[in-house]
Amino acid sequence: MAGDSVQFGSPVPVWYIGTSDYGAEHPLEGRKYARVVIIGGGGTGLSTAYHLKKLEPSLDIIVLEAEEIGNGATGRSTGFYLEGFEGGITPALARLKREYPNDPKRVKEVGAQLLRFTLDTLSDLDALIMAHNGTENEAKGSLQLATTPHFARLLEDEVLAYEGLEIDVGQKILRGNAVQSALPYSPHPLISSNGEYLLALHEDSGFGYNPIKALRFLKEEVKKLGVSIYEHTKVTKSPSEQSGKVVVKTTGGEVIADYFISATDGYTSGIIGGPLITPYKEFVFATEPLPLLFSGQNQLVWVDNGTVYFRQMANGRIVFGGGHKDNLDEALLHNGEMQSFNLENNPIQQEYIQKYFRQVFPQYRDARITHSWAGIMGAARNEGFPAVIRMVSPCGLVVGGYSGQGLALSHGLPKIAAQIAMGRQDFPNELVNFFRPN
Repeated sequence: MAGDSVQFGSPVPVWYIGTSDYGAEHPLEGRKYARVVIIGGGGTGLSTAYHLKKLEPSLDIIVLEAEEIGNGATGRSTGFYLEGFEGGITPALARLKREYPNDPKRVKEVGAQLLRFTLDTLSDLDALIMAHNGTENEAKGSLQLATTPHFARLLEDEVLAYEGLEIDVGQKILRGNAVQSALPYSPHPLISSNGEYLLALHEDSGFGYNPIKALRFLKEEVKKLGVSIYEHTKVTKSPSEQSGKVVVKTTGGEVIADYFISATDGYTSGIIGGPLITPYKEFVFATEPLPLLFSGQNQLVWVDNGTVYFRQMANGRIVFGGGHKDNLDEALLHNGEMQSFNLENNPIQQEYIQKYFRQVFPQYRDARITHSWAGIMGAARNEGFPAVIRMVSPCGLVVGGYSGQGLALSHGLPKIAAQIAMGRQDFPNELVNFFRPN
């Protein structure tokens, strides 16, 4: 990094390195028919198609992707997945206590169901995607850091919550010198107490991976199941109902289906309309390859509940990001026509996370930034938890709102959505209802 000035590398995410041989699917032309049409070809859309086919192999499914697979939130992420939710399991337990104020046994039971649901999703992904060596998998765990008493208390509460649910994911609180031993670099000198992190929480769970390669692998698996995928096919109007059918208009034609599923996360308001999922931007950059700091332990590191987050890849590049949750619900749907999101980098936000990088890694303050990009994420209007929202007319579902938590929930929640779409429910009622906004 040239001194303290902000740098802008290639706007293409670093994950595309080594993927130049990709062949996109043809755009949709004319009129097509299907039982289910899925809008969005990212982690949620492809996973929804995958789970639907596992439930009903003969189902005719069409997936529509506006650009190329991976152009949305998953492909523009920092490349990780974790168990739990944004902020951990503690906020989920707080909500359950409000829902079952006089039934602590039920709170514990449903809380354990929720946490095991996310852990089971990690196992499913491990079997499906992580076993594929081409996705550059790095299963190394995660480390959460607290720089203030407030965030330190949140981490301590999280450990107590896991203990109360009797679920062990290798969580371990680190203090003082133990924190420094886990960090092979100088602590953040400006916002830490006495120049040190107050507390750290280590977990054995969590994976780093290349999201573009993972999505392209998932795409091929879905195609093998008989799903039709159309890329460079932008939905131009909100789905409508005509003669009992769902009609989805695109740049090259239309799809007539019995059911639709919107899997567009932060882009949802630009397609469906309404305040279902609030979009916000994440800003990320990647450095040139640097000497490895973690001695092979390429952990994902969170600071203060995701104010910033980073990991060092096996090739030495440090991927460093941070979100900016200003509401971006800005005239995204005008007269029924979908408007475009601005994916340009924000100099102020890039300057902020690059300044933070220099404070965390002063030895690399002159490192060259090779890639810097932005991505649109989504937070559901479900008290911050991801959601499956039923639509009545036309008939369908909206799935998303992961708050940048990674690929795990965007593979797990579609399993619930697929069962709802097919009129099945193998999960407990309380678990399913948790993901339905009140």
